[in-house]
Amino acid sequence: MTRITRAELFELTLPLLEPFVISGGTMTERRSLIVVLHDDADHVGYGECPPFELPFYSEETLAGARDMIARVLLPRVLGHEFTGAEAVDAVLREGVRGNWFARAGVETAAWDLEANARGTGLATLLGQQLGVAPGASVACGVALGIPPDRDPAALTRSVYDAVRHGYARVKIKVAPGWDVDAVRAARNGLEGSDLPLTVDANGAYEWPRDEKALRALDDAGLLYIEQPLHPDELVGHARLSQRCARRSASTRRCAMRGRPAKSWR
Repeated sequence: MTRITRAELFELTLPLLEPFVISGGTMTERRSLIVVLHDDADHVGYGECPPFELPFYSEETLAGARDMIARVLLPRVLGHEFTGAEAVDAVLREGVRGNWFARAGVETAAWDLEANARGTGLATLLGQQLGVAPGASVACGVALGIPPDRDPAALTRSVYDAVRHGYARVKIKVAPGWDVDAVRAARNGLEGSDLPLTVDANGAYEWPRDEKALRALDDAGLLYIEQPLHPDELVGHARLSQRCARRSASTRRCAMRGRPAKSWR
C-alpha cells in the first residue's frame, strides 16, 4: 500500500527549437501542467498534462485541466492509500466523463511514483504490465510539421533525417494546397527506405469541396490519412470512405483484367 502524502501542480513553458506548423496555425512554445505526487516513503512521481490553451485540438484547455486537477482529482488521491497506479486510475475515473488530459496527468504521476517505489524505471514497469520482454525496444514514429514557406526541399531533408535517426514511421502534416507536393517531397526523403508514410490534416479539408484533393491523397499509397475533415463531420467521413472504397475496388478490377491501374506520382 502507498499513501499519497503531498501533491504539487506546476505549469511548464518550453520554447520550441523551431516553429511547429499545422493546418490550424503555428506553435512556437509548448505549455504543460506537471503533476507531482509524493508518498509516505519519500518517493516522488511526475506526470504531464499537456492540453492547449484553446479548445481547437480537443475539448479540454490548459485552464480547464488545471481547475479539474486541483479542485476534483488531487483531493481524491491526497491522503489516501492505494495498491498501485491502477487503483489510482479507478478513483480518477469514477463519476468523471472525458477530461482525458487532466486524468492522465495524475495517473502518469501515479505510475512514475509506483516505479520509483519499486526501484525501477517507468518503462520497465509498464513493460511488465504489458508483457514486454526486458530490454525490448518499442518502435515509434515521428510527426513533421509543415515547413516554413511550404518548402518541399526542407520537408525532404526532415524526412531523410527522421529515417537516419531510426524512426519506424513518418507522419507529415498536410493542408489544402500543401498535400500532393508534400507527399512527393516526403517520398523523396524516404527513397531507399520501406518505412510507411502517413498524413495528418487536422480537419483542414471540407466535403465535398476538397474531394479531388482527398482522392489524390488516397491514390498516394499512404498507410492512412488522419482526420481529413472536421472531427464532428461524421457524414462527410463516411461518404469519403465510401468513395475511396469504390475507387480502390475499381482499381483492383482493372489490375485483374490486365489493364494498368492509375498510380500516383
